[in-house]
Amino acid sequence: MLSNENKFYISFGISFLIGLFLVRKYVGIQASHVGYATFFIYGFYLIMAAYFYFKLKKPWSVFIAVAISSFMTIILFVPFTTSYAVSLSQPPILDNNWWEALNWIKNNTKECAVIATYWDPGHFIRAIAERPVVFDGATQNAKLYEHIKNRTIVRSRIQDIATVLYTSNETKAVEILKHYKMPNCSEMYFIASSDLIGKSHWWIYFSTWDPKTHTGKKSSYYYARLTGKKPMLSGNGTQYIYNNMFMVIKEGKKMIPYMIYNGNQYSATPYKIEKIFYFDNYTGYVQYSDNPQIKGMLYLTPDMNIAFFIPEEIENSMFTRMFFFNGAGLNDFKLVKNFGGEVKLFKVEFNETE
Repeated sequence: MLSNENKFYISFGISFLIGLFLVRKYVGIQASHVGYATFFIYGFYLIMAAYFYFKLKKPWSVFIAVAISSFMTIILFVPFTTSYAVSLSQPPILDNNWWEALNWIKNNTKECAVIATYWDPGHFIRAIAERPVVFDGATQNAKLYEHIKNRTIVRSRIQDIATVLYTSNETKAVEILKHYKMPNCSEMYFIASSDLIGKSHWWIYFSTWDPKTHTGKKSSYYYARLTGKKPMLSGNGTQYIYNNMFMVIKEGKKMIPYMIYNGNQYSATPYKIEKIFYFDNYTGYVQYSDNPQIKGMLYLTPDMNIAFFIPEEIENSMFTRMFFFNGAGLNDFKLVKNFGGEVKLFKVEFNETE
């Protein structure tokens, strides 16, 4: 003959298993992890309530145990579900392109080779590629102290690398980077990566930052995705619309770029952009517009699905030339490898006398 205590545990166990099944079936596989945790927490406290009741034989002990279990479950449930939801929505920090790039660097460069780029991936370069960097997230405000002829020269690391990205003078970029070579080792690589497009506002700002005015230039790349494509009402042209920011009219091989939104308001009459760079059978072409109102370049990806507007002041920047044009026309920055169009690795060539 089963005691009342054993009957409770058996019935509770059966109910608990049914509850887990229902959570998985109706809540969903991913969300069921939260449901499982809640069930286990609440079930644990209910078992405690039953234990107090059967051992102490006091009805009030059940009330107190249930109240405590309910209160603790609510307290634990909210942070648990929040943290679980955050973990589900968090994408991988490094994708395959970065992973392959860092491992390629580790296996194909000298151990003394310095990897230069903006500070964000610095920790990953040091940990995965196992190579020294100019700076990282912990040293983005660090300075370089050089002692030359009884003088101490102080260089800002973030401004130096930002200037390498911003300048159009390749010689200047090399002169800056030579300060960061390892002793007795001239091997250095520079990473131009797609994330620097969105961060261009900051590296332009820090490159041009003036200690007297405590400010810098505010500029950046602008990009938009193709959201509409339709034939022109007259003629044989096709109209491409990019997020209502840019418009491109294609008539045969003629491409005419326009800016619809100038950053403050939409224009009834689109502004013609000075030039456009586009691909035809993966060969790049540049076309100039007649009587343009906007200086700069509209750059189209080979599939024409994304348009980048490159303002005039950064059209010939080192980053533009490295990332968008794979280093074409550069002498001392040699493209070594392109990882999925996201990470582009360049070797910096220094003169033998440097």
